[in-house]
Amino acid sequence: MAEAKADPKELPQYWLVLDSQGQAQYIGHAEMPMMSQGSVLHCSFDYAPATEKIAPPPAELVKTPAASAPADAPVDDKIYSFNEIEQHKFDLAGKVVRIEVTPKLLQSEQIADDTYRVMLQDTATPVAFYGLVEFNGKVLVKLGLLKKTTSGGHTWTELEKMGLLGKADGGPITFYVRVIPIGERPASRKIAMGSKFSRGSDGKVTYSW
Repeated sequence: MAEAKADPKELPQYWLVLDSQGQAQYIGHAEMPMMSQGSVLHCSFDYAPATEKIAPPPAELVKTPAASAPADAPVDDKIYSFNEIEQHKFDLAGKVVRIEVTPKLLQSEQIADDTYRVMLQDTATPVAFYGLVEFNGKVLVKLGLLKKTTSGGHTWTELEKMGLLGKADGGPITFYVRVIPIGERPASRKIAMGSKFSRGSDGKVTYSW
């Protein structure tokens, strides 16, 4: 397997805190590669249990992208950066905006059946930003971001070694996302809707790739 040939430092590693019976309690330390300004950094994180109970987000916010969700027309014709979306995520809650990203997929993680959360870089100037977007797996392949989807979570270097990474250069990719805030501090969810939209005679808006 490609993972077996990889440098261990290029793979996420987690240290678990165990109780007296040897049962895992929580992650106490983690080391993993992360993207920053186009480079891979090896980062270390230390964790401690929360001192107060953290309530989960409302059920309607943790559902995977639903095709049955009513589609709305984009709020405007502007291309938003990931940073702008985060700054105005509560004003954009539930709304659809357009974003433009480079064609290189930086990370991919399967979060549900044929649903993937991927890290992309936008084309904002003078400073580009990174963001996570949720896609249907078939769309990732259709857009050329992946040659084939795979389970689990992987960085672009792992995907490249597995022969699954799609195109890494070429023109930018523009598409629409629905913005769903999930709290003050976490980044909002951005669910890919399509690269174009149309409005039927009945006023219904549909998105397609």
